[in-house]
Amino acid sequence: MFTIFMAGSSTANGQGQTPGYNLGRGTPIKDPTLPKGQNYRSLFPSIARECGKRGINIAVQNHAVGATALAKDWCGLMIPWFRGLLAKSPIYVISNGGVWKANTGGSVSTVAPSGTSNITGSDGVPWIYIRPATSADSTRRVLTHNEPLFDPNGLVKSFGNAAPATTGKKILIIIFGTTAASNIQDGFEIADDFRAGHISVTNYALSVGFDEIYFGYNAFYAPVESISPDLVAAQNVALAHFSGNPKVKRGVNFREEMGKLPTTTDNRVIGLHDGLHMTDAAYEKAGQLWAECILS
Repeated sequence: MFTIFMAGSSTANGQGQTPGYNLGRGTPIKDPTLPKGQNYRSLFPSIARECGKRGINIAVQNHAVGATALAKDWCGLMIPWFRGLLAKSPIYVISNGGVWKANTGGSVSTVAPSGTSNITGSDGVPWIYIRPATSADSTRRVLTHNEPLFDPNGLVKSFGNAAPATTGKKILIIIFGTTAASNIQDGFEIADDFRAGHISVTNYALSVGFDEIYFGYNAFYAPVESISPDLVAAQNVALAHFSGNPKVKRGVNFREEMGKLPTTTDNRVIGLHDGLHMTDAAYEKAGQLWAECILS
């Protein structure tokens, strides 16, 4: 018996076409998978079915959240303010001797925040004042797991706090890619943030007792395909960082292992039903790949 925890964005959460279920071998599982799954197909029924064929039961904890990026939304990203920055919560900026948190869904900032209290600039961008800047705040960085501002949305602690109540081996699957690539296109993330984000979340998971952590990657998505190779390379550097730790492992890269998928609304075809999210058949195949990876 082991428990699989999922950290990621919409693909990891489950954005197929219809809810999936496993009522045969293995653990009975039906979408949506708690605590954050939605009423669409996810990876979990297929993983449970494949594990069941080998006589292994699993429990699941779906903590993935759509449209989130590993660095900005899960760890916290701090960067020096610059004119033209797309200020998008919960990004932190260093400006005029202070640290500020964007309080907007995405507005272009042309006026640097200043002072020691919450402020809305003449450009209409609202900022939350956090604290005075320190020497550590001199350059951009992804926050590490032992910093007070780490995990600005509580997404990492969501799975960390749930871990002690589960039984058996604790496995964390991390699947990101698309949102990070979009943020790079928007100009406030860089590929190295992807590396640092994997390291920060993995260090947190190790600190709270996870037995295995796997790095995965999202499916091929044409609008960001020019950026994906840089993100995969950054992820490989993060994996190499933990080369001496057998608990940290290479997982399933959907982009590489499933290839460029056709866009189709036929849920029997392995493809993308909206150009971004996988069909039911693709989720079935993807779950099989993950089961094989975990059980190998």
